[in-house]
Amino acid sequence: MYLFRFHFYTFIWAGIILLMSLYPGKELPTISFWQVVSFDKFMHISCYMLLFFLMIVGAMKQYGLGRKRYKVLGIVFTVCLFYGIIIEILQPLVSSDRIFDYFDVIANLIGCIFGIFLYNFVYSKNEI
Repeated sequence: MYLFRFHFYTFIWAGIILLMSLYPGKELPTISFWQVVSFDKFMHISCYMLLFFLMIVGAMKQYGLGRKRYKVLGIVFTVCLFYGIIIEILQPLVSSDRIFDYFDVIANLIGCIFGIFLYNFVYSKNEI
């Protein structure tokens, strides 16, 4: 239960990402190709930026700062990235009209990197 104390919002957001990612593509509204590509990648970047931010804030509150700061940062980055890869692998297995997309993984990676910048921007002066 102690794990949920600082990661409640992280788990909620990760669940939302999972539901959105595994939602059947046929049920999504139809938009032209270029709108989907740009909007889809923007959503991946935004979702994983927020996921990383929530996870790193929870981890820093749970484990504190100090010498472990960069180790925790690396672990959170890896967990977020692998979460995105696992979801991409699950998409074609769960839904017949969803596919694994390397560009989605790259967008997730960019979102995690932006999450680092967001964390540093928000907590640059105020340490948790």
